[in-house]
Amino acid sequence: MADDSNNYALNEDELREATKLADKGDADAQMRVGSYHLLGRARPDYSKAYRYFRKAADQDNIRSMYYLAEMYYHGWGVTKDEDRALELFDTAADAGDRDAEYAIGMMYLKGDIVERNVDRALDFFLRAADKGQFQSYNAIGAIYDEGSCVDRDPFKAREYYLKGMGAGDQRALENLTILEARERSNGTKGWTEPEEQ
Repeated sequence: MADDSNNYALNEDELREATKLADKGDADAQMRVGSYHLLGRARPDYSKAYRYFRKAADQDNIRSMYYLAEMYYHGWGVTKDEDRALELFDTAADAGDRDAEYAIGMMYLKGDIVERNVDRALDFFLRAADKGQFQSYNAIGAIYDEGSCVDRDPFKAREYYLKGMGAGDQRALENLTILEARERSNGTKGWTEPEEQ
């Protein structure tokens, strides 16, 4: 999940004001209050988060659709419903939500809910990466590292792992470390091109 701290890091006065607006029907305020109850508390209040996200999603608030999808996908305070999660992720992704694009990419990569399709996964990861979704850099790097649906390309893998690292993704750092160790051990001397013979 992306860092939406500007949406949920509310002090008491901000929460009170946002709740007033949310209760009057302001979709952006509903999304912020829902985010606070899901992410901004030591213990999430799933019931309140769901209620506010649902109201905002009913007004076509895309970010709220993404959060509702996460709640359905994981069963956070609601009955787990992967089909409903996919529907909401798909709507949010079609509207350009980068985290929804990443989530659908992961579904295609894993083959859960939808049939495994690494080409489709890569398409969604690339869309999300173009918008700066940091986890998708690692996912793209892994696809190039493994050669899943593209020719294996350790240089492109490294490029995407480095982007992920630059965005703070620890998994990208771990994957880059493994890739470089593997490349050194198989004679490519790290990231220098092997000499032509």
